[in-house]
Amino acid sequence: MKTFKITTSTIAYTFKDVLTTFVFGVMLLGILTFGITPEDYSDLYLVIQIAAIGFVFMMLLPNLILLWNYLDAGINDPLTVFDDRLEFGDKTISLDDIQHLQIIGTYQHFNPPVGVSTLPYNDYFYYIKMTTKHEEIFYFTSLYGYKFDKELKKMLGEHRFENKISSFPMI
Repeated sequence: MKTFKITTSTIAYTFKDVLTTFVFGVMLLGILTFGITPEDYSDLYLVIQIAAIGFVFMMLLPNLILLWNYLDAGINDPLTVFDDRLEFGDKTISLDDIQHLQIIGTYQHFNPPVGVSTLPYNDYFYYIKMTTKHEEIFYFTSLYGYKFDKELKKMLGEHRFENKISSFPMI
């Protein structure tokens, strides 16, 4: 038996790379604001400030959109996995009733990291869509933990899961 919960630390983990980028962006803006006088390089100063602000938001905005999407989906109940069933909120789902399990994530989530060419949300945001034989659909997100999908594969069997690549994995 294992219980997965959405906690502050699992949410913060999804913003690990964004926070690093944000700190870098704020430092860059500080250097530009206090290091270059606008009178000397007014056009360059403006272009660099706009680029720095744009860079920070390009990194932050997709993460915020996905986070709000995952939280807005109302998937806040703990998920408990037993040997023969799943308990999610007030629902009990027999493992025999699971018809289809699909992990929807970016290419980077399913493959080894390729370095700085990826955006912060690429590896951290994904969700699992579970369909039962009774046509019920349940969603479980990466907010349960960064390696939530890998742990679930170990518990339920790797062969039961289908990977689906999406450039922006919104529910």
